[in-house]
Amino acid sequence: MSRSIPLWQRLLQLLDHLGQRPEAVSTLLYLLVAVGGCAIVVQNRLFLRSRSPIPSDYTPFAGVGLAQPTPSASPVPIPRPLPPPEVAIAFDATERAKLAAVADRRWDGRRWYLQKSAELTAYLSDEFLERRAEIAADTGIYPNKSDYDRLKLAEYRQFVETQPQIRRAIVGSSIALAIPDEFLGPNDVNLGVPAYRLAEMTAQVQQLADSHPPEEIVVFGAATPELLNHGRPQEIFGDALVLIETIRRKYPETRLVFASVLPRSPDEDLNDPRMADVDNAAVHQIDRELKEVLDRYPDIEFLDLNPYFTDESGNLKREFSTDGLHPNPRAALVLLKLLDRL
Repeated sequence: MSRSIPLWQRLLQLLDHLGQRPEAVSTLLYLLVAVGGCAIVVQNRLFLRSRSPIPSDYTPFAGVGLAQPTPSASPVPIPRPLPPPEVAIAFDATERAKLAAVADRRWDGRRWYLQKSAELTAYLSDEFLERRAEIAADTGIYPNKSDYDRLKLAEYRQFVETQPQIRRAIVGSSIALAIPDEFLGPNDVNLGVPAYRLAEMTAQVQQLADSHPPEEIVVFGAATPELLNHGRPQEIFGDALVLIETIRRKYPETRLVFASVLPRSPDEDLNDPRMADVDNAAVHQIDRELKEVLDRYPDIEFLDLNPYFTDESGNLKREFSTDGLHPNPRAALVLLKLLDRL
């Protein structure tokens, strides 16, 4: 009797038989996962149609799948339909008054840092206060990411001590931090830090108090720092899934909303030419992949901001930005209106 054919040779024969079709590759990968008993779920997703151009060398991302949602005694709320763009960007008298109150105030990170740190002296270390004094004494010195990071943790500690409940926690980069404090509710905390990457957001979430699970966590302004530094979309996508899974494991009862990655405005509308390093095709590629994955999970909301903030070419409309990259108070107000409707 001839010896049996090794399993690996059978798999190679199967691949030869199936050919090079995309579904063949997926089939083989899933067979390998099943045979090996791996816990990693290899996903191969088709590229969704979009207004943005499809790169000729596009291949769908393959990432570690998210764990299934933890069963909860509380039913997952059924989201309400979001208002159409023409309704969401139409402001009533109260909203127009809010915008008027901040419209002439250009957001200044250095000034905000000095004002906020003055309010939090009791929660800041002597080392931090020495650094603050150095920044305050020289207008040419600006706080760095570490300065903002420590200040945000101090602000969070104060919030936990003084507020019995966190309604909404916003995690993100400078895009999130620029949301005017006046637009937030008394039980909302903004944890945005300039230049924060997804991996740093993950580390920040791990430091939050287990005793104060927010009712809702919103990720806003993700991936822009990576894209400014030519980060690979596949790696950004993987870091986003790690952040999402970290939040879900830490706060299994918390509602999670991941706002779509924002594109930039056209080159001629950018205040700084370095902002052109953000590749809008990569932005929309990441958004498509995230939407396809997150739509499968009833405990996660993917909030697609493109219908509200972008033009027919997939560029950020200048009317919603301060500089062609960062959203302005108008965009922040639309975001918060949409969150309240989810």
